[in-house]
Amino acid sequence: MPIRIYSEKVTATIRRIKHSSGVELLRTNTKIHFNDEDAVLGTVFMTNPGSYKMSKHADWNSFIKGEKDIEFITGEDSPDATMRSLIGVVRTAYELVGISKPRGYLPIYNISSLIEPDGSRIKNYHNEVVNLLNTNDINPSILCEQEVSEKDHFYNQCKNSSFIIMGFLKNSFKEDVQRLKGWGEEHKQKLVFAADKEGDYTHPFCWLPKPPLKLQAINRLVDVLRIADR
Repeated sequence: MPIRIYSEKVTATIRRIKHSSGVELLRTNTKIHFNDEDAVLGTVFMTNPGSYKMSKHADWNSFIKGEKDIEFITGEDSPDATMRSLIGVVRTAYELVGISKPRGYLPIYNISSLIEPDGSRIKNYHNEVVNLLNTNDINPSILCEQEVSEKDHFYNQCKNSSFIIMGFLKNSFKEDVQRLKGWGEEHKQKLVFAADKEGDYTHPFCWLPKPPLKLQAINRLVDVLRIADR
């Protein structure tokens, strides 16, 4: 059996919202595990879940089709492209600093928990689902986790993290992005990001095809880790 380049496992919870027109999927409680230690390593804030699938779960195929009487499934699978980008940055930074390998897990929180691989569609899709939930008397707050929507939860998450990675899709959820960036200023000694020419925090998926952005993120994380290791 070939050795996997990215052996880290990813755990998550997928919630299903069934309605007359189909099925909507939400992903929460997402964690990239660098080893089996139950400790927060850092925290990531992004826009929305993308291509990660829980295809190893026995009920996955029937779940996404709206079959069976199941509202949630929890399990693990391999990291998607964005997660592999994050893993690469974290691994490299730890290696450059010369401290032990990353230990613990990296939780991911998104502005919207809706699963949608097409970044150009997510804002309109999110609004459509908000309207759908309101029509069905379901509180749309289920579309995001408290760490993203409530400052005290954001603060506590950041307080318990060695570093905070932020990266967002350009021109999506602008008000939410500015709010998170503003909250993040209180923890700027831990902030890790790769900014473009306009100063926007680029999404980690963009770091793969653009090495200068990836290097910027690595260098920022190196600086954060060196300060924390003093």
